[in-house]
Amino acid sequence: MPNSCSSSNGSANAELACTLAALRHREAVQEEFIHLAATGTQRDMATSLSRLTGCTVVLRDAFAHETMRVDAADGSPLTPRGDPLRASIGGRPEFGTVELEMPTDDEQGNESAHFALQYASVALGLLRAHAAAMSEMENRLSRDLLDDLLGGIPGEVARDRAAAQGHDLRVPHDLIVSAWSSATGTQVADRDVDRIRTAMAHQRLPCLMTRDQGMVVVLAHHGVDMGRLYDDLCLAHGDTDGVIATGESICSPEHIPRAYEQAQRALTCRRQSSDPRGFIAYSDLGVERILALDGNVGEVERLINDWLADLLCYDDRQGTDLVPTLATYLDHGGKYDATARALSIHRNTLRYRLSRITEISGHDLADVDTRLNLHLALRAWRLRRARVR
Repeated sequence: MPNSCSSSNGSANAELACTLAALRHREAVQEEFIHLAATGTQRDMATSLSRLTGCTVVLRDAFAHETMRVDAADGSPLTPRGDPLRASIGGRPEFGTVELEMPTDDEQGNESAHFALQYASVALGLLRAHAAAMSEMENRLSRDLLDDLLGGIPGEVARDRAAAQGHDLRVPHDLIVSAWSSATGTQVADRDVDRIRTAMAHQRLPCLMTRDQGMVVVLAHHGVDMGRLYDDLCLAHGDTDGVIATGESICSPEHIPRAYEQAQRALTCRRQSSDPRGFIAYSDLGVERILALDGNVGEVERLINDWLADLLCYDDRQGTDLVPTLATYLDHGGKYDATARALSIHRNTLRYRLSRITEISGHDLADVDTRLNLHLALRAWRLRRARVR
């Protein structure tokens, strides 16, 4: 009988010891992840979770792409059995998931691992929510600063405000505008900002960003590879229906508004050209740099009126497209086949339209000087029409 009691007491003591050990383990898990939520990083948390469970830890984004992997603490390769234990980070699917690749089917071990996984997912959620809030605050400050810079503020004030945000305005900068034809609505605009922010991160150049008039505006340290930026944005958007443009290099904050105007002018010219996609610099513009100057408004209006008034009036009354037809014809160097293809019309239709243009305007399209003046007037008309829109 004493032996039986002794055996029973020993079993109870062993069970109590196991329970106490499990409780101490859970307390240690809680304390560790509470501490890491305040002071650690995602890798710190993944490393701790792997050490506490003896499992390989995998972090995935919202699209199930693996973003981090921490192998089991002993470094030995483990073959997972069955599906991994998985939890949404912070209970929010948009934050992704954290997984444990279990090497055994031990029920007690799985229970402890599941407890640690749940605490880790909560701590990771707090960390990511804090990072997202900080990122949004930084983005808002960046937008506010750039909005003020585009409007024009004193140089010293600009430098001090930028320095407070960790951005150095004492070095040369590039100002870039980006517009994609598929971009509409606030949510899409926000996504466009995220896309260009990711693309700029590839070039490792500090930058500020904002949205204005349907465009994303970027002020970055000088040296942006425009070709690479355009290619990255095409991949992000899934199409090539966009334009990015840059003004002249900026050496002082006071020059930012001028560079912004230049970039907008370059973007407008590219969108109104026969090839309305790609990237362009203000320095690539030719006569448009003169036609778009505010001081030339009166002369430019007279140029348009002298050479295009009759055709514009006719198009307005009859609902025809003689002016756009003439613009396309001159853009393609007077080549019939290329013009007809660009307008998606037959050669005979083009011939008829050109004859009507000559008849209504009284201009001889075979004369070199006439064609030059018409082309200049048409470019000025396009720039004016873009501003009105």
